[in-house]
Amino acid sequence: MIALELGAARLTSGFSFRFLSNLPSLLNPVAGFCSKTLPLTSDAYNSAGQPARTFGQQARVSPAWGKPESAATMYGMVNSGIQSMVSEQFGEDAWHRIVARVPGCPSEFGALENCDDRVTYDLVAAACEELEMEAERFLHELGEYWVPYVSRAGYAVLMERGGRSLPEFLKGLDGMHSRLALTYSDRDSGGRWPSFRVSDAGDASLRLHYYSQRQGLQPFVVGLLHGLAKKFGTTVEVELIEGREMHPGHDIFLVRY
Repeated sequence: MIALELGAARLTSGFSFRFLSNLPSLLNPVAGFCSKTLPLTSDAYNSAGQPARTFGQQARVSPAWGKPESAATMYGMVNSGIQSMVSEQFGEDAWHRIVARVPGCPSEFGALENCDDRVTYDLVAAACEELEMEAERFLHELGEYWVPYVSRAGYAVLMERGGRSLPEFLKGLDGMHSRLALTYSDRDSGGRWPSFRVSDAGDASLRLHYYSQRQGLQPFVVGLLHGLAKKFGTTVEVELIEGREMHPGHDIFLVRY
């Protein structure tokens, strides 16, 4: 996937946004942002497998939906991906309005540029406000977009060599990130790269373990899985079965295919 840190699929109703209950303690309000509603129900995706715009029980929180636990950095490619998706789907003017909401934020990012996590978090918050979109929906769509985006960004060969099936690709994700770390001259990423591990793999499902110090990115992972399913010409159902309130920095997804 080169995860954020790099057929229509339907998410099962068992997906729980339990991680959202921790968001109020993670808020990093940005001046001028209005409150947004974030779902607390498991019914966050509609019958077409896409994040719904309205939900049942909701909580009012800042669209600055989280902040880094430490002063980690991402590569500029992440922010470039956000720029590319917004510009393609909503137009260049929308991107410039989003950037204007984040004080001191540049409108362009170099792929190898070190960017403070807070810039990325604030960009997502500003995009949600400008586009009137819940953070879960935006991150899910970004996750789906990420798969073809990284191929166009010069990693097509790496993506094609990642595996011949979805399970094989997921099993090789950490190896892919290790190769990328060498490419980026970043042997010690300082938490920059996420980690993925597959367990209980069978003919129809597997468990995907996602490790990251970054908060609130579970919808991105779900979107990424949908995007990868499309890449391999299949469909998936994804259920978050154990969240980081049980295992700090560790989420477990049940992926059915």
